[in-house]
Amino acid sequence: HTRSINSHMRNEMMYSMNVNKLMFLGPGGSGKSTIFKQLKYLHNSGFTESEAQALREHIYCQITQQMKQAIASYRLYEKPKSNPTDDDNDGAGGDDEKTTTPYDTERMQSSIETVLQHGDPNLLTPELADAIAYIWKHDTRLKRAFYSNENASQNNKILDETTEYFWDELDRLRQPSY
Repeated sequence: HTRSINSHMRNEMMYSMNVNKLMFLGPGGSGKSTIFKQLKYLHNSGFTESEAQALREHIYCQITQQMKQAIASYRLYEKPKSNPTDDDNDGAGGDDEKTTTPYDTERMQSSIETVLQHGDPNLLTPELADAIAYIWKHDTRLKRAFYSNENASQNNKILDETTEYFWDELDRLRQPSY
């Protein structure tokens, strides 16, 4: 019986010597598990319909929740000073810093309200997608949020890097076939 155990341990050791192990380190949201999901998709039979739906809902939730966070954090509901379509300069923007591209103030406010009032973060309705796309296109403070300066702390980070990709790809992600 001892011989059998020793033989088994030797076989296990030989097998272990031929196995390569890789450890992925990184903060949450950095893509560690995404690599394995991609490998499964590429080298297995792909995702089941329920897995694909769960991934879609996760992406839609990120798109929605991150915009809500951006609105709260950047106080987008306050009128920036540099909006070239407004006559007055009473607002929240800096004197010399351009915070927006030209936009319709009423449409911006309506878009912000649409995002804030949206209930189900796992559902990306056409109205919600239009609102997020409008805010993303016209308020450049959001784009700068993804590029931290050297002195900024990672703890002050408000938006995930992947959100920029999802907001850039809204036209594709909102399609029923996605």
